[in-house]
Amino acid sequence: MQSKFLALSFTALLGSVSANSYPINDDGVNCRSGPGTGYAVQRSYSKGTMVTLTCQTNGESINGDSLWDRTTDGCYVADWYVQTNTGNMVVGACGGGGGGNSYPINDEGVNCRAGPGTGYAVQRSYSKGTMVTLTCQAYGESINGDSLWDKTTDGCYVADWYVQTNTGNMVVGECSGGGGNPPGGNPGTVGGPIKRSDVIARARFWTNKHIPYSQTATSPDPNGLRYRTDCSGFVCMALHASAPGLNTVSLPSISHRINWADLQPGDLVGTLGPGTGGDAGHVTLFLEWVDGSHNSYRSLECNGSDGCVQMVERVGWTDGPFTAQPYRYNNIQD
Repeated sequence: MQSKFLALSFTALLGSVSANSYPINDDGVNCRSGPGTGYAVQRSYSKGTMVTLTCQTNGESINGDSLWDRTTDGCYVADWYVQTNTGNMVVGACGGGGGGNSYPINDEGVNCRAGPGTGYAVQRSYSKGTMVTLTCQAYGESINGDSLWDKTTDGCYVADWYVQTNTGNMVVGECSGGGGNPPGGNPGTVGGPIKRSDVIARARFWTNKHIPYSQTATSPDPNGLRYRTDCSGFVCMALHASAPGLNTVSLPSISHRINWADLQPGDLVGTLGPGTGGDAGHVTLFLEWVDGSHNSYRSLECNGSDGCVQMVERVGWTDGPFTAQPYRYNNIQD
């Protein structure tokens, strides 16, 4: 609910098109000879152009999304600019292309387990820099707010947090049978106490799917309860507050102001209270500080330009006459 973010609806554009056809969501989007901005531009698409995808591959990360989509024009466009309404793959992986689904391990002694959680037996361990090839991904135990687990060609699962995919979204297909419950699927009663780890896991349930922004549409949480897909509806979904969600005017009724220095994962930062209704206000979830200066933070949020995504916001950002302030949910469990 923020004036600087204008949602674009492509419903009228879809019509009767191929199942693998999607609209471009920005003007002047380049289609290149390979999956990265270093490759030559072969053509450019205007906003609303329908492109048909033949396959997808991983490449240079654009705004946290490392997927690139090959179109029937034979070139690659960054998936960030294709309105697939998900951050996951929607067609098969491109053949060849330099290792496709292989990624490096980003820490030492990373365990690969029999299932998607630390309660499963360790089957092997990877050293930092080891390239692992992913066969599928599943939801499981949340590790540092990331509930994805990656199944490798060794037949075991490694926490996605330790695999350098350069995105918090799925980069390959979901494992058959899932392999784990959706994140935050059983945090307790609606409006009741909730752990910070469950707030982040529930938020990522939408950001991993790149749910599109709307002030009127709704989308299910991990339990099937539907919440409004705007900024405040997203925050209420993550907090497991009442559905379809409060707005920026009423969110202070279930939260209280805190100091910037006291922010923890799952707290709120927003322009809330009287006068912030409609497009006049905005709210985000605090994930972590970008660095030790504490001048910027990583957020999980839904906005009109990007849908539900992870972003970087500056401390004290403004929305019209309002300046963002930090808040804490009254029922958060520390």
